[in-house]
Amino acid sequence: MGKRLLLAVIIADSHIEFQSEILRGVISQSFRANCDTALIAPMHKNSEKQLFYLLFSSRIDGIIYARNSFTTEAIRVHIDDICKQSGKPVMLLDSDEHKNFETTSVDDCEAFEIITDHLIDVHGHKKIYCLTGPKNIFSAEQRLQGYLHSMKKHGITVPKSWWEYGDFWQAAASDMT
Repeated sequence: MGKRLLLAVIIADSHIEFQSEILRGVISQSFRANCDTALIAPMHKNSEKQLFYLLFSSRIDGIIYARNSFTTEAIRVHIDDICKQSGKPVMLLDSDEHKNFETTSVDDCEAFEIITDHLIDVHGHKKIYCLTGPKNIFSAEQRLQGYLHSMKKHGITVPKSWWEYGDFWQAAASDMT
């Protein structure tokens, strides 16, 4: 039996349900591909920077990096540099294009357009609020774009008060009411 590949997964807030779901998917697919998975998840996004030097281990064969789970650009740049220096293949999760790494993402634009279309076409709603994620995060911007496209397509004028940037979590919606 040959050596199993070891993929390092870099993600912040791995204890949060959404991030846990992502990890379950990555681990499940890794298992199907006969790969092992090592989780590198700091407890504090802006500290424990030394933890990322584990990526230089000769045991790690590739890196899956949830770049957008880190909210400050300084820590992203730090991790980017370490990933690049490692010389290992890096795949970004749910991110826009990156000059050094490959990326994969869900089509949140189309999904939010379909959801909004459904609320209008099937349920007859016209006043629909959209709470998306943090500003300038790829998936958050894609979600907003899909919502706005659907509303425009249906001839519904959307005031700024109908949409808001948030943090992808339920508590953010309380600020909109």
